[in-house]
Amino acid sequence: MIFMIFDTEEEKSKFIRLYDKYRKFIFYTVKRFISNEADIEDYLQDIYLIVGENLNRIDENNERRTRNYVITLTRNYCISRWRKNKNVKEEEFSDTVDYQNERFDPLNIVINIESYEMLVKALDKLDYKYRAALELKYINDLSDDNIAKILNINKKNVQMRIYRAKLMVRKYMEELSSGEIGS
Repeated sequence: MIFMIFDTEEEKSKFIRLYDKYRKFIFYTVKRFISNEADIEDYLQDIYLIVGENLNRIDENNERRTRNYVITLTRNYCISRWRKNKNVKEEEFSDTVDYQNERFDPLNIVINIESYEMLVKALDKLDYKYRAALELKYINDLSDDNIAKILNINKKNVQMRIYRAKLMVRKYMEELSSGEIGS
């Protein structure tokens, strides 16, 4: 069905090449955000439609930029969908839920949402080279060796970027939670 959005065989071929090259990145990024298989399929279909609609923005000759575009698009789409769905209505909770369980404590849920939002703000403040290393490591669950290949740097540089990024995120989140930085 997705092939119906393409006007030419060239566009269709370009999409197929992009799909073959980046489907694992896209799948693992989506899987980091959600675990329900049916939802994963919905997310993937939506993301592939967005990629297909934006083929003119993608320069296959610039592999690094293309990879970063696809990964960022996927991450932002997942975050956007998560934000839309985070406001779960009370009536959606089942009566069978064990509310004594700490995971279902409304206060813990709110704290986790706020912590996540703080983390997203902190990541957005990072310089691209640090954010990319962190995302590839913790969102895409890639090894330092694979990240080095993707970013075209050596493994030690990857480890240093991740270390520095963690320090910057920690510092920013501490400042944010102490009120030193306005919301």
